[in-house]
Amino acid sequence: MKKNILLLIIISFSFLMSETVLMTSYIGDFNNKKLVYEGKKYTCSATEASNYKAGLDFYYGTPIPWVDISDYLTEQNNALGFVDIMVTVIITNVYFTNYEKQWRIYADDDRRREYDLQVSSDNTLYELLDPTYKKLTYDQYNAYGYSKQFITLRFYVPRKINYDYKVYLGRYNLRALTYNLNKASLFQAKLYSPILTNVLIPVVDIVYPETKGIFKSEYDETRNILTLPERHIYIGLGNPVKFSGSNSYNQSGSEIISYKWDFDGDNVVDTTTVLPAVEHIYHTKGTYKVYLEVETASGITAKNNGSKTPSSLCDSAPKALPFEIEVIDLPKENIIYDPVPSPFVLEKDIEITFNYFLASDVHVKIRIMSLTGHTIKILKDSDSMQGYYTITWDGKTINDNLVGEGLYYYVFESGSTKTIKKIKIIR
Repeated sequence: MKKNILLLIIISFSFLMSETVLMTSYIGDFNNKKLVYEGKKYTCSATEASNYKAGLDFYYGTPIPWVDISDYLTEQNNALGFVDIMVTVIITNVYFTNYEKQWRIYADDDRRREYDLQVSSDNTLYELLDPTYKKLTYDQYNAYGYSKQFITLRFYVPRKINYDYKVYLGRYNLRALTYNLNKASLFQAKLYSPILTNVLIPVVDIVYPETKGIFKSEYDETRNILTLPERHIYIGLGNPVKFSGSNSYNQSGSEIISYKWDFDGDNVVDTTTVLPAVEHIYHTKGTYKVYLEVETASGITAKNNGSKTPSSLCDSAPKALPFEIEVIDLPKENIIYDPVPSPFVLEKDIEITFNYFLASDVHVKIRIMSLTGHTIKILKDSDSMQGYYTITWDGKTINDNLVGEGLYYYVFESGSTKTIKKIKIIR
């Protein structure tokens, strides 16, 4: 009884906090979609349903835990830079009509809590791309547990996946409506994804300067949160940069004969090449989208001018995302930036990210050190070329043991430069 009362209090509070209930679901044709995950069935008898049994179990459970769907991702997903996950909840009624089989998903408030909608690939967290479902106002998005209604979430996919790709939809993000909790005998969440039919997808890479990009985290003062690090590619103002489309996905049966480049995202072709590589110099600082349109000998074309928001019908041949860069004045000396997140929570954060810049080719050594001067872990010890870099630490020692709570040093040595700063580890 106490559990039921607590649930109703929580739900009532969530309704008070909510500003908007939005209908963003769509009728799904699941014939051209693949089932990537069937969640746990939360079931009960008709008598138990009247006492909220299945509803409470679904609410307090984790319908979509950290689910590894890497086996369902394809080369098209890697080239596109995302995967569309179609979420639906099956509800079996006891006392009500089909119209009442309603469920909802709560927006991602980006506070790194159980409400977050996110993915993890090879120990790196990635954000939900679609801004529609990223709100601090606890907005709710409704769908129905009949007629195959679904809500589509678009998540970032890295170019290469080595081990896993896990989806997490939050412990309390999927919910039945309050008046459904004592009427249903079954709740089950399912995930689907489109069967992609793309045969041609342009992919943009940078040949030089050598850069892997850095993962930059922004502090949002309005929401008092530190957002997940997003990958930023920095290019020096006035320095030549060489782009390449040689890794474009092509299963069309004919070779690519044309590469049309738009370096500043104004939808005007700046140059057309037969070979995949091209050089460009930016003379103005700013953030740019680089568009590439490729064409095959058989006349098939494709352009990377897709959106972070999926189409309503979950397109089976979506467009790739643009390649984004930021043109800046490069630092004139070697520098390491403050790590993110900080402090580092061992039981919550997967890894901590260090970003650094090298003004010239130099030998680099980065290590974690105790306050007494003992080396805990060497993160890097090798020669590197000029550019921005990212390196991560999982909070473990040389012997693969988690460090204890407290303060540690991270030491950055590059040529004649040596920087020592503190980092706080908490549990």
